[in-house]
Amino acid sequence: MIITDYISHQTLCAKPSLSEVLSLIMTFIIIMVGVKMPKQIVYTNPPIKEVTCWIEVVSDMPINDAFLKKFHSKIIDTYPDYNVGKRIPPECLECDKAPENADTYEYENKLTKSMVVIDGDKLTIKLAGEYRSGEKCLDEIHKIYEAYSSLRTINQISNIMLRYLNKIIIIARKLKIEDYFTIYPNVNGTIVNFILGYDIENKEDHLRSRLTFMPTLSKDENASAFILEVKVHPSRNVKVSPEIDAIDTWFEKSHESIKNMFESAITDKTRDIFKEVSK
Repeated sequence: MIITDYISHQTLCAKPSLSEVLSLIMTFIIIMVGVKMPKQIVYTNPPIKEVTCWIEVVSDMPINDAFLKKFHSKIIDTYPDYNVGKRIPPECLECDKAPENADTYEYENKLTKSMVVIDGDKLTIKLAGEYRSGEKCLDEIHKIYEAYSSLRTINQISNIMLRYLNKIIIIARKLKIEDYFTIYPNVNGTIVNFILGYDIENKEDHLRSRLTFMPTLSKDENASAFILEVKVHPSRNVKVSPEIDAIDTWFEKSHESIKNMFESAITDKTRDIFKEVSK
């Protein structure tokens, strides 16, 4: 603002000299160097156990054998295994057999334990194994949705969700939860079990986020384990465009929301476990 006003004033009153221009440029450089950019946190040992997203679409194009084969050909390098399962709708739990057209189509990578599922108009992507960074997950989601939407005309997105499941293992049987987390039960007596959480409405980005925190079983008898789950939906009555750029933007904003909620729930002592690397 100061720089803009200065230039406007000089333009109106008199032509600035070369020395004045150079001085202004140097002042701008000094100001920019002094600006502290937001700290980006990266972990060498992230606690991400699984990332799940699903996209429910509205389309006039049916799911048929031709579509399924073409879709698999686009993702076969990453998801070589193909299975057909039967989905039992809630209203048919007591039926003798699943109704027709209730198939689910699963494309799986058994090595990474990742999967893509087509269930009617719902596309679900579950990423695990090597997908331990948010950026890598976003790239994979982009790839799958791009393949799906290139073969099927999508009129609109009826629902969309992104979920990060983190498993945090602390090498200690007895510990003070408040040393590792900012959200914890504050009660008298011995805590046997608990489930804590909260919802946040982000009006600026039109997102609804939910954080859930609870203990879980640990395979190591000398360690304690916790689940910290964050999932994001659009705000009520907010629709996401089916265009690939709009989908990418929504997942990027959701990823940032999840990252911020996760960081707000842990302490520096927990970050030390993940081996934080600042960028």
